[in-house]
Amino acid sequence: MASKGPTQPEPIVIVGMGPGGLTAALEAAKKGIPVIIVENRDYFSRVQRLHGDGRTFEFLDSLRDSTDPDDTKFFEHQCYREKRADGSYADGVVEVKDVQAFLLRKLKKYQNVDIRMGKQQGITAIDPDTQTVSLKKDDGTIESVKFSHVLAADGARRGVTALLNQSQDAKYHIAHQMMAMQPRQTQVGTAALEVKPGVTIPNTPPESSGTNFEFEHMKPLRELGWDQDYFPKVRVFRDEENSKFFFSGEVPKSILRIQNKQVQQQALESWAKLIISIEMGIKPQDIALPIKSGVTSNDAQRAARAKEKSNLRTTAFELTLASADKSAVTLGQGGAFALIGDAYKNANFFYGHGMNDAIQDGRKAIESIQSDHTFDFTAYDAHQARQLKTLNTRMRLEAFGPETNLPRVIGQMEIEIEKLTKMAKKMNDDNVKEALVIVEKMAKPGTDEFNPAQYATGLENLQKIMHQYIQKKMAEPPKKGLLNHFGDHSKFSSMMSEFTTMATDANKALAAYYKFNNTTAQSWAEQLREKVQSQRDNKHKL
Repeated sequence: MASKGPTQPEPIVIVGMGPGGLTAALEAAKKGIPVIIVENRDYFSRVQRLHGDGRTFEFLDSLRDSTDPDDTKFFEHQCYREKRADGSYADGVVEVKDVQAFLLRKLKKYQNVDIRMGKQQGITAIDPDTQTVSLKKDDGTIESVKFSHVLAADGARRGVTALLNQSQDAKYHIAHQMMAMQPRQTQVGTAALEVKPGVTIPNTPPESSGTNFEFEHMKPLRELGWDQDYFPKVRVFRDEENSKFFFSGEVPKSILRIQNKQVQQQALESWAKLIISIEMGIKPQDIALPIKSGVTSNDAQRAARAKEKSNLRTTAFELTLASADKSAVTLGQGGAFALIGDAYKNANFFYGHGMNDAIQDGRKAIESIQSDHTFDFTAYDAHQARQLKTLNTRMRLEAFGPETNLPRVIGQMEIEIEKLTKMAKKMNDDNVKEALVIVEKMAKPGTDEFNPAQYATGLENLQKIMHQYIQKKMAEPPKKGLLNHFGDHSKFSSMMSEFTTMATDANKALAAYYKFNNTTAQSWAEQLREKVQSQRDNKHKL
């Protein structure tokens, strides 16, 4: 159903100038709806590079002015997209602050938009009955403004929703609850690194998502604190010049326990270097956090901006997902208080549901405002339900996977490892036999007692000793007779070649288990369901 809107179109108040809020403001301005958009920052500082999907770039492309050099710079130098054979563009990578700056430039061209941006700006109160907000101005005074609708696009902090919840009338309240599906690990981080001056690196893919992990990488990951029985889930993006790299993803739990900011930043830098080197083939010593020259103290604003940007070069935080029990509520005069982006549900950046969803929310929110200025709650609720379902479906599929996947992965492990152990049994060496006994006594893949980390260590030790045995045999003094010597050397050379192939195949099979690790996924998902049910039983809300 649609709300009963005000007879005169008061301005829409949009809180937050992220991609979602700016998109909503632009769409409203196009329709001739007066807009007040509020942001309590002086500038855009989010250096994260994100994956923009087809819907996002379709919207951005619709705003492009081919005669505007700033637009040319944005699309050709700040967005990285590969052109398809038919001339169209694939999904791309872009920095959040560049998207914000692009949208703000477009917004400033409209006369019916009141942009209030600055640290002194903000909403201090909201009266849902009279549909009035109290706006703080630069000079510290408070202005009372009537509105038709409020769009909360202020991110996961949800400050304006908290103001609404201060209302005496519970019908206006919006609660956020833990989502049933959660990330398998909540400790995540980001880091923005650059190629060191004077260093030339080979061209790399525009992005990578943890597809290059192999068995041998588990050791250096563990040396930096990784303690899980699966590879970390990560994303790596680069800029068009192949000179800046952005890491986001799971990090060792130990990093979040570091209290000293500088030490934590160093730990994040080391972790990001390792991940980028694995994913992009870049030497860790060739990239680093950018070192910026100092800013003079007499330029306070510039110094503050530089400090904030430096702090955002690395971030470490707990990623938990919560969603609102309502996407919008009806206010006293028939207007809507609607949630956009993270204000409605936390973004799971592993799936590109942050900026992409926020932009679509902003578009749908304005589309839901009818010609008579009423708000179509039914349409907006349906939109947010679809967004939430898509995220949950993708998370559930990754957590549990098709039922046939795990048996296939385990079966391949058994085949490849059996080949390796058969070769080990043929080696007449006490050290090989001892290492083989240790592996054979361990619980096998597919059993409840199987410990992948322990098994990987045992297998690694067996391979190491087998390799040493073959090397020793190849280096032994020649036996009497030329034919005997060459025969033995050829035999062990062939064995080394065969061993290398078998070891590689076994490691790949074990790596596939690490990547899939359905058992671990089921375990944490089951624990989460029990936790969520307990929270519901206790009526626990965030």
